[in-house]
Amino acid sequence: MATAIKPLNYSKAACAMHWAMGAGMVGCIGTVQAAMNTKPKEKTLGLSKMEWMKYHKSIALLVAALVPARLGIRLMKQAPAHVPGTTKLEQLAADASHLAMYGFIAVMPATGITMGYFGGKGLPFFGYTIPGAAEKDGKLAGQAFKIHKQAGLFFEYLTALHVGAAVTHLIRGHAILARIGIGAMPK
Repeated sequence: MATAIKPLNYSKAACAMHWAMGAGMVGCIGTVQAAMNTKPKEKTLGLSKMEWMKYHKSIALLVAALVPARLGIRLMKQAPAHVPGTTKLEQLAADASHLAMYGFIAVMPATGITMGYFGGKGLPFFGYTIPGAAEKDGKLAGQAFKIHKQAGLFFEYLTALHVGAAVTHLIRGHAILARIGIGAMPK
């Protein structure tokens, strides 16, 4: 039985989804950081803490809508072979960090939506509010908040590590951006 040769780069669908979700996640991280660094009754870049959180939640709902497609693409499309010139330890770290990223992109929206839906306020979405549960469940919302907050901290670190690893590959001369849809693969 012949084994399939792994592709050199990600599929076009995976590339598009990577950049769409990446932009959304950076938006979520940026807006929540802005909210956390805005004091009550003050504004940062013209927005109050509550306004920053509304943008955070709105962008997060867009990201949440992409999660099923992103996970589906990952399950249906084979990931490319490891970057040539990387050690076994680097390959293991890449596999583990990518697996963790997929876990976080599932956990973060699930806990955020649970928190808003069962917390009694609903889910803000760019000036609209998607109604929450008819009966508030503060205990469930509180548990979701704790997970969301702790996972969010780790996710921010992992995102920085992911970007740092990409920069490291670029410095080493690897065509890492071409693998994910920017530029052409070297001949």
